[in-house]
Amino acid sequence: MTPTRRRTGEGRYPLVPWRRAWQWIPALAGMTVFVCSAQALPSYTEVKAAYKPSDITLLDRHGTPIQTVRVDKSVRRLPWVPLREVS
Repeated sequence: MTPTRRRTGEGRYPLVPWRRAWQWIPALAGMTVFVCSAQALPSYTEVKAAYKPSDITLLDRHGTPIQTVRVDKSVRRLPWVPLREVS
């Protein structure tokens, strides 16, 4: 008996791309979520406009600071500091 060779495309999984397509579904779903979430990022001006510090400063009638009171006790956010003041 002589051994027979299989030709390409014969065997358990023939060369049909849709039979192994299920293996790509998780990767494609992950890439879709990544691409869609990257487009949903807010701009710098939107972030700065929505920023609210957790403390407010109480002023007297002449505008002099008297005391700082914490309004939001669930988080701690200091006032917005521009980058040029930090570096």
